[in-house]
Amino acid sequence: MELESGFRAIRNSVGRQVPPDALRQSLLQEFARTSRVRMRRRLVSWTLAAAAVLIAIIALRYFQPATPVEASLQIPMEDGFLAVPFAPQPAEGEFVRVVHTEVAPDTLTRMGVFVATASTESISVDLMVGQDDAPLAIRVDQDKNEDNKEKIQ
Repeated sequence: MELESGFRAIRNSVGRQVPPDALRQSLLQEFARTSRVRMRRRLVSWTLAAAAVLIAIIALRYFQPATPVEASLQIPMEDGFLAVPFAPQPAEGEFVRVVHTEVAPDTLTRMGVFVATASTESISVDLMVGQDDAPLAIRVDQDKNEDNKEKIQ
């Protein structure tokens, strides 16, 4: 067996080459130091992960989902104005204005005023709008819509 004698010669030559004791000690010290560094990094990683989980639990515990509530219009509804359902509540001291316009019946339906007509002709209305131009209340103009008066609920 030719290979066996060759392997034996390689094993014997490597076995005789033992590193000096000082080199061996410095390698063991470096290994111990890197092992400690790795352990510290793991500890920091796990600590940060635990802190993130704790913050998430606390945030979810105090999180209260918004409940959909129909906004009530705090403006006195006089002169035949109807509050637009789900309109944003005006801020304290917000200025409102009345705008005269004509709208299609399907637009009135989307605003919460139901029109019992199949006609597509525009209807004259007065809109009470806030500073952001969002409609807060609506009033059908009685003078211009005499023929449509019985159609509007």
